[in-house]
Amino acid sequence: MQREMLRYSVKQALPVMAGYFLVSIAFGLVALDQGVNLFVAQLMNLTIYSGTLEFIGLDVLNTPVSYLSVFMVALFVNVRHLFYGLAFVDKYKPFRKMRWFAIFALTDETFSLLSTITIPKQFDENTVVNLISALNLLSWVAGTFIGVILGYILPFETTGVSFAMIALFVVLTIDQVKKNTRYIHIVGSALIAVICAFSIPKDYYLLVSLLLVSVFLIAGRRWIEGENR
Repeated sequence: MQREMLRYSVKQALPVMAGYFLVSIAFGLVALDQGVNLFVAQLMNLTIYSGTLEFIGLDVLNTPVSYLSVFMVALFVNVRHLFYGLAFVDKYKPFRKMRWFAIFALTDETFSLLSTITIPKQFDENTVVNLISALNLLSWVAGTFIGVILGYILPFETTGVSFAMIALFVVLTIDQVKKNTRYIHIVGSALIAVICAFSIPKDYYLLVSLLLVSVFLIAGRRWIEGENR
């Protein structure tokens, strides 16, 4: 049973693992290019573990900014994780082991993956969720290692490389859209995001749009779930 769960987890996590591996190679290359060594890069992986914030963090390390500024940047960039946590409260509540690791490892892509798969009843959901989360983290750490090593060996132009993180999330979002039979919640959320983009100052856009989308999804949850059945 343990082998079957591991095989299932690897199969489900493979798309994210592949994407993470390639994107984290880019992160390793950019990190080295900006004077960040392998130890610090891996320390960022194991403490921050947020691709977007880690790429931003590389710039912060080379820029004289206040601790308050760093805090505010981290808050606004990763405030979406608050909503991931709220969405998975019921899912993670029964977990008896490694719950805190599952919470820590809930990235954009892991959230997207766990939101779309249906874990077979014969498998322990707690174990599968943690296996998928650990596999994704491992691929990110491994890719960073390869990226830094490649940076030492080969001269690399890193301009635009950080866009790989956005490209990965777009691909996973498209995959999730394809698995839905109804698109009301997707279209509604996208419409709110577009309206906010033209009416909300860019410094507050992310926070306001996430709040409004969350209200929309929570208010229409029963109806949306009914539409998807």
